[in-house]
Amino acid sequence: MGKLTPSLLLPDVAAMDLPNHQLTMTVLMTPDMANFSGNVHGGTILKLLDQVAYACASRYAGRYVVTLSVDQVMFRQLSTLGNWSLFWLR
Repeated sequence: MGKLTPSLLLPDVAAMDLPNHQLTMTVLMTPDMANFSGNVHGGTILKLLDQVAYACASRYAGRYVVTLSVDQVMFRQLSTLGNWSLFWLR
């Protein structure tokens, strides 16, 4: 973990190694995540997105973090039961 600069309380990016900047999470879409048509709820996808964003941001910052806002999410295709969803952050 990089040292924190007192004025900004931001990690020293040069001192951090690359694995702390990247995170992947793969999730199997199960029946509890879907409606009766077999399509995964958008709220479930947003919840998973928030969880993986927290994991990546807290590793990067080295402390507790929260989601301040999400500007836009565009669902480009349906996710159905049995699909694997891959979240990749950097």
